[in-house]
Amino acid sequence: MASGTANRHPAAHPGPALTGHRLSFDLHARSGANSRLEEGRHGRTTSPQIALAGHRMRARERLERPEFIEVCRGVAKAFERGDTYITEMIGVAIAKRVWPEDSPEWRAAAEERRVYDYRSKYYAKLVFWDATHAKQTFTMCATNRREQDVFLAQLVATGKNPNPPPQ
Repeated sequence: MASGTANRHPAAHPGPALTGHRLSFDLHARSGANSRLEEGRHGRTTSPQIALAGHRMRARERLERPEFIEVCRGVAKAFERGDTYITEMIGVAIAKRVWPEDSPEWRAAAEERRVYDYRSKYYAKLVFWDATHAKQTFTMCATNRREQDVFLAQLVATGKNPNPPPQ
């Protein structure tokens, strides 16, 4: 790709931040534990970068181009390692589009989704926004980098098995 092409034709290339060279896509900094909770409580669950990446990975004609599939696979991997469930689930959705169903990557993405569905079902029953719960959550956010790890810690703290039964 010629220098500057990505800037003139944004749909032609996902951009340097989204080429899959990053190991993870973190939406929130570790020090932003309080803002992480506030954003979750007020329904702000996405960012322009995530929306753009998701849009670019859905274009059917692009998914027929091998070079774009490779980029999407890298983006999926980075998002799957993200620090919020929404980022991880966008990565899962992308992975399930760009890998064959019999591949280890597709199966891993399907398993991530299954675990999320299981845990979120129980977590939804646990959430009570009172002062005690908020303080416990802030403490867990300070010691866990990812939202997923906070959910896991909260399930374990209440005695729930965080792992779904085998299929």
